[in-house]
Amino acid sequence: MISRLFQLFKKRSLGCPEVRALASDFMDGDLSKRVSSKIESHIELCAACAAFVRTMRATVQMLSAMPRSTLPPGFGERLSERLSGERGQ
Repeated sequence: MISRLFQLFKKRSLGCPEVRALASDFMDGDLSKRVSSKIESHIELCAACAAFVRTMRATVQMLSAMPRSTLPPGFGERLSERLSGERGQ
């Protein structure tokens, strides 16, 4: 990610691939103001990327609103054993 950010600082604007790759960090507020501003400028002009970001936000909101469920007793242990067995094959 760091190398991508260094490349972004060299560019004046962002393309669709960069905006989509950084969309999650953008929504989480984990980017610098400069990069966030470039993303905001891009999505103002690019309907496809604006829809991508809106869809991601809506998905996160829906998932956050879902009730949390508990795992059955022993599930973690069974999963760990199964994964260990598959790695050994």
